[in-house]
Formats: sequence, C-alpha cells, structure tokens
Amino acid sequence: MMSIFSGTMMLAIFLPKTINEVPALTLNSILLILIMGIFSSAVAYVSWTKAFEVAENAASVSNYTYITPLLTTVLGLAIAKESLNLSKVFGGLIILSGLLLFNSGQLFSKKVEIRRLKMEELEEAARVIRESFATVADEFGLTCDNCPTNGAFTEAKHLRSDLENGNQLFGVFFGRKMIVFFELVYKENQQATLDKVGIIPVERENKYGEFILNNARRIAQNDQMKQINIGIIKENNRLKEWYQRNGYQIVCSENFSHLLFEVLYLQLDIIEEIDNGQAECGQSN
Repeated sequence: MMSIFSGTMMLAIFLPKTINEVPALTLNSILLILIMGIFSSAVAYVSWTKAFEVAENAASVSNYTYITPLLTTVLGLAIAKESLNLSKVFGGLIILSGLLLFNSGQLFSKKVEIRRLKMEELEEAARVIRESFATVADEFGLTCDNCPTNGAFTEAKHLRSDLENGNQLFGVFFGRKMIVFFELVYKENQQATLDKVGIIPVERENKYGEFILNNARRIAQNDQMKQINIGIIKENNRLKEWYQRNGYQIVCSENFSHLLFEVLYLQLDIIEEIDNGQAECGQSN
C-alpha cells in the first residue's frame, strides 16, 4: 500500500497538469491520477513478482517493494504519453531518494539466504524441525513414546550425528532467523535422500516449499546425483499431492514394525521422467 501511495504521489507531481495547472485541478483529474497510479503499480508489481518467480527466488520478492514507486511513475508517464526532460528527471531523483529513505524499512529489509549449517547452529535447526513437524505429529497422533524418530522430537544431538556422518544440513534464513531446514543424504548409485524438510508454520504460505525443492534439486545436480528420494506418511494426501505437483513420482510404500504408519516413497528423477506408479520397494531403483 505504501508503494502504491508513493508511486501515485510521484506520478501526480510529475504530470504537468498538476504542476502547471493547479488552479484547474478537479476531482476528475485527481481520480484519474489515482486510477493511473494504482494501475501502474499493479503492472509494476506483477512484472517484478513474475520475474522473481522465473528466477526461482519468489521468497525474496518482498525485499524489492521499494522499486515499485519508480516503476509506477515510469509506467504512468508512458500511459499518459508524457515526455521527460532534465528538470523532471532531476526532480524525480530527489523525490525518489526521499521516498526510499522514508520507506527504508523496505530498502534495508532482511534478505533470504540459504546456506550449509555449522555445528553451532544445530540447536536452532532442531527447534525449527520440532516446530515444523509438530503440526503433523498432532494430526496423526504421534508422540515421543510411539514414534520417537519423528521430526517433532528431534534434538541437536541427532543433527550433530547426521553432520558427523557427512550429511548436508541446510538452513534458510530470513535475516538472522532460521525459518526452514532440510537435509540431503547421499547414498550409492548417485542416489540422494531429501530428509527432515521443515518450514515453521507462520512461513508456510510464502512459497518456501518450492524454494526448498528447487534448491535441493540444484544442489543434487551439482553433486552429480541422479535421483532425489523422500519418504512421507502415506495417509498424508495433502503432502503427497504437493510433491507430485512438483515433479515427484510414487515409487512404493512400505510398513515398518517400529512405525504407526505406512511410509510412502517418492522419487524425482533428475535425468529423465520415471513412471508414476506403485511398486514393491524391493523392486524400486
């Protein structure tokens, strides 16, 4: 909203009708400028949002909201067929500088960063995993007694063991706060397992899930892996369908004596597509 207001204000200042003919300013002209500003802002917003989605970094879009006033002004002037001269450009730069400082919370906003975790970050990582898996544990009635290996009960010592075994532990940070965790385990025959995928509940609507899958695939490809495998609760249809929408195919399902649920295995073939069908686990790749 602040960006739309700022862009509309800049557009109004730039238009000669509002600069040179203030006495002739009417309600209709004010409404016209407002509509033009909102329309221009909408076009600008959609444009750079789509650009970041293509760049597979949609989570960072909000960091660049401060650009909208500038794009709004340029688009608005183009729609109004107004030409720019040196004085307008100079004045616009001054106004834009003021708006950027006024909206400095966006200009200097926290950035999204993904990186491998160090030993001293494992306590925070365990907290993220527990918080992320707690909702699923509640949904399926999992407790520390009947399913101690579930992510809802992960402790730093478990992650420390994973790290010492050579697994790759990743965190996604918003500023200094870790909000996402995932782990890649490399096995024989260029197979990778995506494990402990967790997003804190308050961030689940911000497209971090796709962000994780895209980066996990990129990392695995760079490390010469052929497939990425993942195991989930078979009854979790919502999660199963989400993975399928993102290219994962069902491989098989399996029961384990120490688990209350059947495990469904899905696979993403990085090299080529695989059949989207069920099979016995002993017959899977």
